[in-house]
Amino acid sequence: STTAIVLSRSSIYRTVVADWSAIDDLERARQISTRLGNHFQWEETTYVLVRLLFFRGDLEEARALAVALDARARESGARVHRVWAVESHAEC
Repeated sequence: STTAIVLSRSSIYRTVVADWSAIDDLERARQISTRLGNHFQWEETTYVLVRLLFFRGDLEEARALAVALDARARESGARVHRVWAVESHAEC
């Protein structure tokens, strides 16, 4: 779980500086979160990935992940993640 958090957090900065290689770390963090059943971390990491994809211009993929984020956030009840999903839908 710590690895997923570090990968996700370091990717936030890398997204801001347009370091698209962060996608690989975000995908790895999502896989770790899924394997561990950490829904909160998966949702948080997915949001960062949606933002990165949006900034890179991959709107179709960003939109699909925003839908997945919204579904997971509804299941987990994490309101902040629902807000992020709605924001992502609006932008994509």
